[in-house]
Amino acid sequence: MPYHNIEATLTPTDQQLIFDQLNTIRTKLPFLINLTSKEKRMGRLTHNKPAFRHIALESAQLRPELLPPAQPLEAWAKDENLLTTLQPILQEINLLKEALEDTVLALRMESHSASKNFLNFARISAGTNVPGIDAIVKRMEEALNGKG
Repeated sequence: MPYHNIEATLTPTDQQLIFDQLNTIRTKLPFLINLTSKEKRMGRLTHNKPAFRHIALESAQLRPELLPPAQPLEAWAKDENLLTTLQPILQEINLLKEALEDTVLALRMESHSASKNFLNFARISAGTNVPGIDAIVKRMEEALNGKG
């Protein structure tokens, strides 16, 4: 669905309130970690098979004698429970992230279009001896071409 021109504002107070609420979320998740690139690659190779994990954990709870000695059942169950709890939160945050990214991209496109329109009009105005217009056009063209 095409969007309509975005006409909204966000006050500094509202922006700070959002940052404060994000910080509150971070404080509620003090166990979050930061994986290395190598760890992330390895993690992506594992299969997201919740049914497999559920059957394995359930079977281990029924037959704990089959567990390897270095694999505590209680820690495994807590990890799986936390995973199950965090996944819907991550899904909501991803939906918000996608909406924010789309909005920022749309705003960037709108602003770029307005900037190009201004540059084109400024180029036309440069031929009418508007004082200082050549410097404005030059700066904008340099910035547009990655030189400024």
